[in-house]
Amino acid sequence: MGRVTLVATMRKPTRLRPPHLLAAALIVLLVPLFVGIPIELRKNVLIDSLGDRYHTVLFLTLTLLLHRWGPLAGKLWRVVAVLLVLGLATEGLQILADRSFALFDWYQDALGVALGACIILARRPRLRWPAVATAVILVALVVWPLRQLPRLAHEVELQRRAFPMLADFERPGSLILWREHKGGLLSLVTVSTGSQVLQVDHDGEGEDPGALSRRLPYDWQGYDRLRFECRLVPPAPAELRLGVWIEDRAGRYARDYTIKLFT
Repeated sequence: MGRVTLVATMRKPTRLRPPHLLAAALIVLLVPLFVGIPIELRKNVLIDSLGDRYHTVLFLTLTLLLHRWGPLAGKLWRVVAVLLVLGLATEGLQILADRSFALFDWYQDALGVALGACIILARRPRLRWPAVATAVILVALVVWPLRQLPRLAHEVELQRRAFPMLADFERPGSLILWREHKGGLLSLVTVSTGSQVLQVDHDGEGEDPGALSRRLPYDWQGYDRLRFECRLVPPAPAELRLGVWIEDRAGRYARDYTIKLFT
C-alpha cells in the first residue's frame, strides 16, 4: 500500500516591490495638484503662500525617488528632463480640475528638481562643494520670497478684525496688503488732518494705473454698499476718471466669476 506524505509550506506575505512603491508614491504625491482648494483655505495667507512651495517639496521628492527606483534609476539627467516635462504637463492638466496654468508653479517645480539633483551630485566627491553651493542658492530662492510672511499674516488678521472697514491706511504696515497696478506708484502720506492716506502716482503713460489688493476680507454677505474717499492733489489735472474693480468669484481659480466696475 502506497504512502501519502503531506508537506506543509508557509507562504511569505506579499510585499510591495520598489516599482509598486514608486507608482503608489507618484499617485499620492501628484493627486493634491488636481484637488480643488476651498476658498476659506485659499484665502488663508499662510496656506496661500506656503501651499505654492508644495511644488518644490514634491518635485524634490520625485527627483530622489526616480533616481533611486524605476526605469530611470541612476540616470540623473534623464530624471531631470522627465520631471521638467511632467511639471509642465501637470500645469496644463490642472485646467481640467478648475485650477489654473501657472508658470510660477512650474518654476517651483524646477527649483525642486534642481535641489534634488544637487543632493544627488553632492554624493560625488568631485562635485560635492559646487552642488552644495548651488543648493544654498536654490534654498534662498525658495525662502527669500517668504521673508515678509509673518508681517503679512499679522496685517491680514488686523484687517479682518477691522471689517467692514476695508482699508484706512493708518497703520504703517498696511501698504503690504496692496501692490501696484499697471505702473501706479504707491506710498503712504500724511494729510493736513493728521491721518494717513494711500497715494497713487503715475507718469501719465498707459491705462488703468492704480492699486490692487487680494488680501482684503472677501465675505461681504449682508452688505450692499461700498463707500470710499479720494482726492486729487496738485499738480494732478482738475478731473480724473476713477474706476473700482471688484472680482466676485468662488475662489482664486474659479472659471466663472463676475467683475463689477464702478466709475
